[in-house]
Amino acid sequence: MRSIFSTISMRLLWTLLTLISCAGISYSAPLVSPVAAAEPPKPILEQAYGAARDHDWKKAAQKFESARAEKPLDYRGLLALSFAYRQLEECPKAIGPLTEMQQRANRKKLTSKEKKLVRHGLFLLARCYAKNRDAGRTLFILNGYLLDPKKFKNELRQSLQRIEFGGIRTQSDFQDYEKAARKALSRIGVSTDTSSYPSNESDVGGGASMWNETTDPSGSGGGSGF
Repeated sequence: MRSIFSTISMRLLWTLLTLISCAGISYSAPLVSPVAAAEPPKPILEQAYGAARDHDWKKAAQKFESARAEKPLDYRGLLALSFAYRQLEECPKAIGPLTEMQQRANRKKLTSKEKKLVRHGLFLLARCYAKNRDAGRTLFILNGYLLDPKKFKNELRQSLQRIEFGGIRTQSDFQDYEKAARKALSRIGVSTDTSSYPSNESDVGGGASMWNETTDPSGSGGGSGF
């Protein structure tokens, strides 16, 4: 009986194997879809400028500082970093990179674009000195503009209007400067009515249009003719 059962079992197994072979059935591993390649991270400077354009000043400052730790920033980067600190009301931190801009500019011949960046940086430096109630350094810069009122009319105008200078306006030496600035502007036919002055950050005194290359570098305040 056991022999008959074994024979039948072997025949069934052989029949099953034959059917499988004839049907072409074979085992293959399940297909695994390839993993999409991860997008490489953007360079740190690109992230910094992106954050600045999005007005995420805290992130921008952090990214620029990270980039600065790896290698020196160019004039555009130093201005953008300083501008971010100004927007964060952290002028003391802006003074370092702005001073670096001016010192570096004194040691080499500048291109036309670099001159514009340095000019924006110098006025932003005056604003930050004034914000720190450092009248001496502020006036050292502002009095320099009186040597060529026509060229620096935008800086002279804005020095009479921007909020950063409010903390030192009561000082006698700054009041003397204001009188001289008004007189110089009047002499070249520029209005001294502060209510008509530009207050945005895209003109010469602002600096935003220079580091943000998606905007017109000349700005609304007549930044051309540097």
